Amino acid sequence: MNMLTEIQKHHNEIKAMIVDLTGITEEQYCEQQYKTGMYYLETHIDNPKMVSIISKHKLYWSWWRTQWVIRDAQYIKDKNLSEMGINEKGELVKVNFPNPSYCVYHNYINLSNKKFQLGKDLHKGFAQVISLILKDQS
Repeated sequence: MNMLTEIQKHHNEIKAMIVDLTGITEEQYCEQQYKTGMYYLETHIDNPKMVSIISKHKLYWSWWRTQWVIRDAQYIKDKNLSEMGINEKGELVKVNFPNPSYCVYHNYINLSNKKFQLGKDLHKGFAQVISLILKDQS
């Protein structure tokens, strides 16, 4: 199996886990991913023509989906950790803590805030992707 197929398989596995954990449909998952990608783009590029060009570029959406999956994987990890606890014997056991909110991991306002680590990481990658797309357009 080639690398691209492996990456796509991993993305699909993560998506299936999120659909299962959150109860959303695959359609809702994809719609949320797209809408948030557009909000993020529109928040960071205030030129409608550039937004239109970038939003149609495969590189932007490939980068956005990869970043989304990274946050999904972190959500899964955090959710699993939130369900574990230590009993009186010092044993690791499953407990019922409130689940971390899935929306927090993909809220475009949080992602735009460079004070949050997710926002810092995303902003660096965004600048690099935009640079590559603009080079491709010239």
